[in-house]
Parts: sequence; C-alpha cells; structure tokens
Amino acid sequence: MDDLKASDIFSVDGAPEIGKSPDEDADVTYVKADAENSGEQPVHEKQAESEEPEEQESPQHKPVQELPAPADTKEINQQEKTDEQTAGRTPRRSHPLFYMFSGAILVMLIVMAALFLRGNQTKEEIDLSGYIVFDAQGNDGAGTVNASLDEDRFVRDYDRKIQINRDRYLKQGFSQSDLESKSPALVLARYIEGSLKTEADQGKLMNGDTAAALVTADADVLSGVYNVTLKGTEIPYVVSGLNKLTSFDPFEGVRISYSGVSPDASAEIVKSGTAAADSIPMKLSKTSGITKGDRITVTLDVDDPVSYCVRNLGRTPLRTSMTVTADGADTWLTDAGQLSGADLSEIKSDAAQAVLREIREDTGDESLSAEIRYEGYYLFSGSSSADTKNVLYLILQVKADENLAGDDLTDGTWYACVAYKNVEVTKDGIRYPEGTAEGDNLFVTAAGSDERTAHVVGYRTALQVRKEMLLKESSDYTVTTDFDLSL
Repeated sequence: MDDLKASDIFSVDGAPEIGKSPDEDADVTYVKADAENSGEQPVHEKQAESEEPEEQESPQHKPVQELPAPADTKEINQQEKTDEQTAGRTPRRSHPLFYMFSGAILVMLIVMAALFLRGNQTKEEIDLSGYIVFDAQGNDGAGTVNASLDEDRFVRDYDRKIQINRDRYLKQGFSQSDLESKSPALVLARYIEGSLKTEADQGKLMNGDTAAALVTADADVLSGVYNVTLKGTEIPYVVSGLNKLTSFDPFEGVRISYSGVSPDASAEIVKSGTAAADSIPMKLSKTSGITKGDRITVTLDVDDPVSYCVRNLGRTPLRTSMTVTADGADTWLTDAGQLSGADLSEIKSDAAQAVLREIREDTGDESLSAEIRYEGYYLFSGSSSADTKNVLYLILQVKADENLAGDDLTDGTWYACVAYKNVEVTKDGIRYPEGTAEGDNLFVTAAGSDERTAHVVGYRTALQVRKEMLLKESSDYTVTTDFDLSL
C-alpha cells in the first residue's frame, strides 16, 4: 500500500478539518520524511517523551482511509510545497548520491556526443588535379617525365583546414617530430607526395605522348588520420617540351670489307672513323661462307636503336639497318668473260715477262730477247672444295733471238705455256700468283756453237700444246678455251 499522508486522512470529503499550527505542520512533515525513508507509517501527532505509548486501536475504531485519485495526490503534494514556502521553511534537499549519479550521466552524454560528432565530422575533400606538377626532360623520342606535388600551393590553400588525429597518426608509425614541427597541411602534403607514381613509357617518350600521375595513398589513412578524402587520384598529362631532334644516317661512311674468295669469303664492318654513328655497335647478318651476290644486313647492335641514338647522340636515326649485296667479295675465275680488257692485257704481259726471264736465266745472257705473241688460253675451273680452284694457261708463241739456235727449235720458234693457279677476280681487278712455265725441255745453242748451252721449257708445235691440255682434262674441272685448236 502507498504511504498515507496526514492530509490524506483528515481531508476526507465531508469531514471537518482540524486546524494545526505552523509548527505542528512542520513536525508532521519531517516525521513523514523519516517514515518514508524507514518504511514506517508516519506519526500523526507529536507525543511527549513522558507519555506512555498509545494502545493500538482495534480495527473497528480505526478511521477508514479513502485513497484519492492520482490527480488529487498531485494537487496535495503541490499544496504541501506551497505551505512550506508560505511558512518560510527550507525545502527538503536531495540526497548527495543523486548529484553524483546525475553528473556521471552528464559526462557520459558529453563523451558520447563528442564521439558522435567526431565520427560524423565532414571530411575535407581535396582535388589534387590542381596541385600535381609534371616535368618532362630529354629529347623527343627518348624523353622522361616525373610528377610531384606543389607543396607551397597545397599548404597555402589548406593550412587551416587539415586536422590530424594524433593518436591514429602515431599508431601508423609516422614521425612524431614531423607532427610537432610541421603544419598539418605540410605533413599531409609530404604523405601524398610520397605515394605519387608516374605512369609513362620512360626513356621513350615523344612530344604528344600521354602519361599520368597516380596517387596511391591509403584511403583509410587519409580518412582516419588526416580526415580528408581525395578527388582526382589519377591525373593525366600530355608530354610536351622535349627537345626537337635532327635526323641522321647512322650508316654513312660504313662499308663492308671482304677477305677470302667466294663462296668462302668472310666479311667485316669498316667505319670511317669520323661519322656520328662510329660509336654505335653494329653487326652483320652473315660474316663467313659468303658467296658473291649474297645479301647481307647490317644492323645497329643495341636495344631500341632509336632511343639509343636519341639518348647518346641527340639525333634521330633515319634507319636502323642497311642491306647490301656482297659484290665486293672476291671470286675465283670461272670464265674468261670475267676478265676485263685491262685484266687480260695485264696477265698477257706478265706471262711474256715470265718467258723472257726464263730464257735469260737459262742462257745466262741478260742481253737476249725474243719475239712473243699471245695465241690463246685454256681455263680449268674446279669446284670450291678442290684445293686448286682454277688454272689459267696462257699459250704464247716465242721466236728466239738470232743468237739462239738448236735442233729442238724449228725456225727458232716454240710455244710457251705459262700456268696461273687460283686466279681471283676482285673489284679492283684480277689477282694471281707468279706464273710457271710448263712443257718439255727444249735445248738451244749459241750462234756458231755445236754444243747445247741452255734449254727452254715449252712445246715445239701448237699440236703438242693441244694434246697436253687434253691430258689435263678431268671431271673435276670445266675447260674453256679460245685457243685455235685447228693448228
């Protein structure tokens, strides 16, 4: 049952109200408060200390309480408060625990509100497109580009807008000295710049090529530590400002030198020593086993020749390879048609000199001479696998000096056969070894002497020359001749 107040008992509708002095009201009020705290019923009348306790009234003599409606209780409580104020008494005080409990709740609410506000604080959105600076360097075709952050401008624009969460900043392992010595905007700028990556075909860029700056900063760190979000984390860039280059031919002054004879010739590159490309490594597609007429390619022996030339020479190559025909390779003589008129005149003269030297050596007379006339040639040309690639025989008719005579010399005339082995045809003409005379030993005597004093090598008739050449023929050689075989 709810606690009953004295006013509730003595203010029953229709019952007379007993008047009380102000002191009595106060006493009743304080006693009531104590009764409420102890759970006992309130004492309705003040008793003297010497009086005996009242005998408990029997139930039939206890006045019956009539409980008022909740609205009436509110009015009575309001009336009691008014009575206390009217009587000039101090209102009753709340218990100290009430204030402690209320303060704790207030602090909790403040903390919760602060956390709510921090968690829902508006992030500063930063558009980086206006703060990225690109720097293109080098030559057109071999350029590079780097991206950086304009720190001065960034700090100037965001100096008072960046709030760093100190605890989260330090938990990330960032520099505490930076946090204490630099402005928050500069600390953020350095973090962003450290995450910049330049996406470009470095070392190969040309004016007009595209590149981009990528911001790879952690979005969670930006939001949680720096309280910002980024807009424009991939900033495009069109390359410009690279040096314009002139072009050049890297193979100017370059030639191919051949050694050996086709089809087993070798080749090597020869440079002028003054050309811009002399410092560039080059290579041949074929260096040995070259046959005259082969196609050989010369290339710049570097990775990405264009970029190499641009970086090292500051010029753009017109071409990076050159193909040549191995016309400069020497060949073995296989057809007399390969001999020019000058070549033929040269070798005829050499053969005549060889015959004259032999006569003088054999007779011991350096004053002797002879009338020598070219009669024709025999050419034996063989396969490339043979040791002797070819033999060129020059047939000469020799009429001895009047001071020479002998039974072996009909009318003082004979046929000399001078052989040249492995005759080469070069771009500068033919190349041949020293000729050797072939044939029989033909003895001669000096005029007015019956003794044979010397001999020469050759054949007494043209028919003997023909027979000798026929004996030399074989399947290993192809024979061509312009010698008059009818003689």
